[in-house]
Amino acid sequence: MAEWLLGALRQRTDTAHAENFTLGISEDPEHLVLRGTAVNVLFHQLGIS
Repeated sequence: MAEWLLGALRQRTDTAHAENFTLGISEDPEHLVLRGTAVNVLFHQLGIS
């Protein structure tokens, strides 16, 4: 996982500070809708681009 993304999430959310927090980015083309949804949340809700 990109460390810059984890750092940005930690700055903007409490969840990313949890001891058991993990974030995985799928390379499976079947997950394109989920990836698009995640990008939408990161950009619109958390201001991460």
